[in-house]
Amino acid sequence: MLELMNVSKRFNDVTALEPTNLRFEAEKIYVLLGSSGCGKSTLLKLILGLLQPDTGEVRFDDTRLAESNSAQIRQQIGYVIQRGGLFPHLTAGQNVSIVARHLGWDRDRIQARIVELRKLTRLPAESMDRYPQQISGGQQQRVALMRALMLDPELLLLDEPLGALDPVIRSELQAELLSIFRELKKTVIVVTHDLNEAAFFADDVILMHSGAIIQRGSIDDLVNRPTDPFVTAFVTAQKSYLPQASS
Repeated sequence: MLELMNVSKRFNDVTALEPTNLRFEAEKIYVLLGSSGCGKSTLLKLILGLLQPDTGEVRFDDTRLAESNSAQIRQQIGYVIQRGGLFPHLTAGQNVSIVARHLGWDRDRIQARIVELRKLTRLPAESMDRYPQQISGGQQQRVALMRALMLDPELLLLDEPLGALDPVIRSELQAELLSIFRELKKTVIVVTHDLNEAAFFADDVILMHSGAIIQRGSIDDLVNRPTDPFVTAFVTAQKSYLPQASS
């Protein structure tokens, strides 16, 4: 459903993404894994059409993504940015429905969809009338997910969705998110620097370093069959994962 063909990106004299070929199949969960500055978020923005590649092309459902059609194609892609990115001057319900209202959905259709998503994400009805600062961090992330799912997109992108949460809330939301992904059968791409989070979510892991893909495969491949010294260094640095990997 999604393919990158020889896609690259530079910012002045800095290479953010080396020429890259990637193919994503429908209804699978992919994780873009790597340290800060490795090119994960740049890759995500190229998929969204927020950045245009210097070389190559991105194809979504066999349609080439270009400036002329990126706004239309983006309606088929849900995006959860870092820390949720909710508008502080809008209620949770207004945040969720902002794009639908822009597209002219009527009130009944919007409310029906909000009820569906609220049940899916286990949010109480009263939270929809509250502003982001009036709800917890975990609830804010659920609202951000609702907003990303509002138009029922084919592809869901999440950029470090749980990075700002405390460990207990993060663990709870990981389980809920995975359940939602499996239930909806969406194609999902999650960006993270956390090996344990990648292991929890991924059908397929793509490890990046310095704007390039270093290894792609399962977590077991990365831990037990590294193809580059950086893979070993990355895994070893996250020592909390190693006992789990050796069991």
